Amino acid sequence: MHNLILGILKDHATFKLCIPESKSKIYFRSCKESNDTNHSDSDSMTSNSSFDKITLREAHSLRRYSAKIMIESLPTTSTQKKLPPNAHPSSGSEEIPTFDAAYILTSEIPSELDISALSDHQIKGEALENLQQIISGDIIPFSWTRVPRKMGSPSHGSLKAAEWALLCKVYIPFLMLSQKMLLDEHKSANTQRNMGQSEEIANELTNNTFHLISAINIATSWTVLTDDVNAFVEHWKKFCLSNQYLFPKQKSKPNHHFAYHIHEIFQRWGPAQASATWGYDFLIGVFAKIPTNNKIYDLDKTLLQNICQCSKLSVLLKSPSVPRERKQLLESQPPALSLHQK
Repeated sequence: MHNLILGILKDHATFKLCIPESKSKIYFRSCKESNDTNHSDSDSMTSNSSFDKITLREAHSLRRYSAKIMIESLPTTSTQKKLPPNAHPSSGSEEIPTFDAAYILTSEIPSELDISALSDHQIKGEALENLQQIISGDIIPFSWTRVPRKMGSPSHGSLKAAEWALLCKVYIPFLMLSQKMLLDEHKSANTQRNMGQSEEIANELTNNTFHLISAINIATSWTVLTDDVNAFVEHWKKFCLSNQYLFPKQKSKPNHHFAYHIHEIFQRWGPAQASATWGYDFLIGVFAKIPTNNKIYDLDKTLLQNICQCSKLSVLLKSPSVPRERKQLLESQPPALSLHQK
């Protein structure tokens, strides 16, 4: 579930709010002239010493676009019409829906607002500078993971899971609340006619982000109740519905659909308190290196050897030849190790 939550946060921050990530990673592609049929567009070719700079995001977009064209070009024998799946009742509560937000009818999405002003409220330009100031001026506990102060600049690199969680759960809400306060201050009778549209778009984007944060806070809490599970599904439903309205050209990711099954994970395993499970992976690695693993046939021999060693140690401690210092040292150990007392 940790990777599921991390993918959702990264998608919302980078593609919805337009916070740049890993701008320092640049791919260099040599544009060599060739007579190959795959390079038929000779006008776009340059000399052997020229390079085209392609950012990481552009490279991913090109790969996805090429894969989409390849899939669309495949011959299809029959076309299947997608139908909304039936709601599957959960094992704990019948009030929790488990449908995909991609099947929500478009009639439920408000269409009277113009989303062309959405880019004015995304986190870029001046808003990104304000986010960097909030990160730099904030005082957090020493044990917390600190988000890079130059978030969005070429120097910050890729973020870790804990940094993504802290960015989306702490700093982005602060930024949006401060932007809303500034927007309220600039409202007056002499504002532009489309100020109402812009304000509604800003409020819708804020609600969209806060529904996501509310759901993630429930998913990463230490304890969850039945009401919390219902609240998670409600927040997630509104978040996905708002995504279709605000970002109609961006398709829903598989993580958005899988998140509708998080309530089942709550009922079986509880919430995910941490942002990653590296500690458990490390512990599994330690256990895997134990030399007695996969040797069940030697278990009786190992137990017998330990019993004999404990018996010999108990007899040896009763011997007067053992120095007093060693006896005192063993007496100070926990009862489980104080074999000479048995």
